[in-house]
Amino acid sequence: MKILFIVNQFPSLSETFILDQITGMIDRGNDVEIYALQRNSDVVIHEAVGRYKLLEKTFFRCSIPSSFVQRIAFYIRVSLRHPVLALRALHAKKLGVKFLSIQDYSVGWMLSEIAAFYGRREYDILYSMYGTNGQKAVLFRSMGLLKGKIATTFFGYDMTKCLKVYGDTFYNTLFEHGDIFLPLSEHFKNKLISIGCDEQKIIVHYLGIDLSVFQKRVKQDDSRGKHKVLVSVGRLSEEKGHVYAIEAVQKLKKFHHIHYYLVGDGPLRKKLEQRVRELNLSNDVTFVGPKIQQEVFEFLSKADLFLLPSVIVPNGDEEGTPLSLMEAMAMEIPLVSTQVGGIPELVRENTECLVPQRNSDALAEKISGFLQDSSTARSIATSNKECIHTFHNLEVQNDVLMKLFNNMVNV
Repeated sequence: MKILFIVNQFPSLSETFILDQITGMIDRGNDVEIYALQRNSDVVIHEAVGRYKLLEKTFFRCSIPSSFVQRIAFYIRVSLRHPVLALRALHAKKLGVKFLSIQDYSVGWMLSEIAAFYGRREYDILYSMYGTNGQKAVLFRSMGLLKGKIATTFFGYDMTKCLKVYGDTFYNTLFEHGDIFLPLSEHFKNKLISIGCDEQKIIVHYLGIDLSVFQKRVKQDDSRGKHKVLVSVGRLSEEKGHVYAIEAVQKLKKFHHIHYYLVGDGPLRKKLEQRVRELNLSNDVTFVGPKIQQEVFEFLSKADLFLLPSVIVPNGDEEGTPLSLMEAMAMEIPLVSTQVGGIPELVRENTECLVPQRNSDALAEKISGFLQDSSTARSIATSNKECIHTFHNLEVQNDVLMKLFNNMVNV
């Protein structure tokens, strides 16, 4: 089977859930290509990118020259090479495709897409990662630029931020022309139905993690001796709520010997570092930076508690089912998180480990309670691990995805 993954950027260290599906489809004998809107500038790259030679399977949207003369020359060159597609780009809206995107539609933008797909056209599956890329797939197929059944996975901001900005009709064309929709939780499934998606086209497809890597850990001794170790893993962005964990640490240090490690990088790092200095926590909080999977595992192995104090941000963005939380659960690490997005569904009946969002007092109280009552924390952690093994086994979920694709092609 020939599968095209349509992604925002590649390779992306923070989106290992996409990488896991790509390699899973390759392992199952499929011919996989990756179309990325932009090349990621991450310094640290997952080892699977090299092992599977994924950059050789990846092509990127062509850059539009900044010079006016060069830009006109580029448009002419693409139009002469693909005259029919260029004409369709000029009249895309007349094809019946009401295309909306975070980026405004432009003929120049479409010509850059046409140039990228030169020599590539027919696929069995156009697998769009995020609803916004599903819209692109619909437009490409309507223009005759690509062929294939369209499957679209919804991960988070595409179900929250985009709808707040563009309204509940944002995905109407995608819902009409897309073939199957794969939200990663019942929470997002219900949201899709509420904004007009045909329930018959929706199948919840859970994210999976590699249980051979993230196994129950043997707790490693921390070099800080009697300190309790708190760990967060993830992008340092607003929806992760790290500032509330930092403020909780300031409250906790009066009663507990603790140290908080933040693994990851992102746009809020400088602001978070400033907040740490303001609260005189420079000796209590460490920003580790981005790490590969094995290094993340090593940090998690030291953790007494995993923290993910996620919030709903003003633009509507919220969590789907956070991969880092799943990894901590698989390793049977006690955790404290918030009642946001797909997190309650992820922990299922173990909601005792969740607190209200944007509440550093509640966060500190819950952390303190678990540090003092380790038997309760461990009991919840054991139950959380069972949830991951039951619903989020990567091999099982990739088998499910393969079966879905086969059914789509054979219909």
